[in-house]
Amino acid sequence: MRHDQVVTTALESRSSNNPLPGASLSRTARLRTSLRWGGARALAYLVCLFLALPFLPTLAVAGLGHINDRTTSAPAAPQSENGGTTKKKTTTKKKTTKKSTTKKSTTKKSSSKKSTTKKSTTKKSTSKKSTSKKSTAKKSTAKKSTGKKSTAKKSSSKKAKVSSKKSSRGKAAKSKSKRSTRGARKVRSVNTGATDYAAAIVVDAESGAVLYERAADLQRSPASLTKMMTELLTIEAIERGEVALTDTVIVPYDVAYVGGTRARLAPGERISLDDLLNAMAIASANDAALTIAIYLAGSESGFVGRMNRRAEELGMSRTRYQNPHGLDRDLPTLTTARDQAILAQTLLRHEATLQISSKVSETIRGKQVVRNTNRLLTQYPGCDGLKTGFTSRAGYCLCTTAEREDMRLVSVVLGSPTSSRRFNESTRLLDDAFTRYERVKVLGKGEDLGHLLRVTGPNPVEVPLVSESEVGVVVRSGQGAQIRYRVDAPLSAEAPVPAGAPIGTIEVLVGDSVAVRAAAVASRSTFLQRGLTVTESTR
Repeated sequence: MRHDQVVTTALESRSSNNPLPGASLSRTARLRTSLRWGGARALAYLVCLFLALPFLPTLAVAGLGHINDRTTSAPAAPQSENGGTTKKKTTTKKKTTKKSTTKKSTTKKSSSKKSTTKKSTTKKSTSKKSTSKKSTAKKSTAKKSTGKKSTAKKSSSKKAKVSSKKSSRGKAAKSKSKRSTRGARKVRSVNTGATDYAAAIVVDAESGAVLYERAADLQRSPASLTKMMTELLTIEAIERGEVALTDTVIVPYDVAYVGGTRARLAPGERISLDDLLNAMAIASANDAALTIAIYLAGSESGFVGRMNRRAEELGMSRTRYQNPHGLDRDLPTLTTARDQAILAQTLLRHEATLQISSKVSETIRGKQVVRNTNRLLTQYPGCDGLKTGFTSRAGYCLCTTAEREDMRLVSVVLGSPTSSRRFNESTRLLDDAFTRYERVKVLGKGEDLGHLLRVTGPNPVEVPLVSESEVGVVVRSGQGAQIRYRVDAPLSAEAPVPAGAPIGTIEVLVGDSVAVRAAAVASRSTFLQRGLTVTESTR
């Protein structure tokens, strides 16, 4: 039923209820005129709608753009500390986008319903044209809307990429900071019962005069300072000709059970004694120390026996060795700072000691580089030895030697809680000793002592005594006037007396105390002349 028919029937029903016949005629005329005007209005609406159809896509695009602007103009999600967005904010963002898409779909449905109702009122020809045009318009609007959505998706994906990049950068920065904190070497400390060191001593390397000491006779584990005795026995064996640096040594299978610092020696490997000595003295390699010990004595226990006998000969009365490398075992190696100073003085009498210990690095086995563990070689002027050590039982230990202005000092520090503390304390002790003390030369090598030795025999002669070597003494600064020396030697001796034979002792006194003792020797040789026979005398 058409719209005008519905209106006429409604009016007729109203007129039937009216009892006045004249009124009904006038109302019918009015209805007819209103119907005419209503049809004209409907036709005008259709014409306007037909004219507005080309502009509907642009209006739809403008509406979508307005919706996208509203969604994109929402406040950005706050960033977390590492640079990425928080998870809760991203989920709310997704929800808002979903709501916007549902709103679009509902508006589309409503617009489609209205268009269909309007189509039914128009003629078939116009409806076909309008439907075709509307369908094309819908397609174009759908394409544009999809394009807009794709651009919106692209923009949102770009923003998501930017936010993900920021978050990844933040995470990378955080991971770098974590790596830096992880990669930073932590200060390893041990409880040695002291804040700086448990025992220490500073002595003059030539005379053995003690310049500073604290708990110097306290027995402690020396850690890798044990290798100084292994080095001494090796150098003495080389000087006696028992072994040579060029000897080829077969690495024993015992090295497989040695822990700590290693040179990565393989059992059965062939290596020179020179490389082993460098690996032990420079890089403190425990497997190299064990290999040397077994090579020199045949077994580890046999070499430990040699170590203890040599310690007794040197007067290291409070030292007992248990192995050649110094690692902690059930029965630990025990020594004192004073005994280690004695050992260091003995080592310094051999030229090979400083030739090895002064090296910062050395190449062994043709390609392996070993580096010295003594940091003071490059940080302290005049330092050229000797040995570092560390175990959890012994703490951080260091035996240092340095020379300035013809004065060589030996510093021993045992039981420091940290590695840096042992170097700092050794530096402080050496600086203090070099500042407060000075070496005064008393006698030169071969200098006349003013003492004549009468050599008895058929032809008695007098031989002057001289100093065997240069004699000096370390005293506090400003005490040079208190230095004097005396010669304790016999007045006569029987011939023959060879040149350089020790006859007496030189004692250097500072005040009333003896600071240095040295040997007094004969300056020239005297022989017992053979007596002439009777035949030789008559001739």
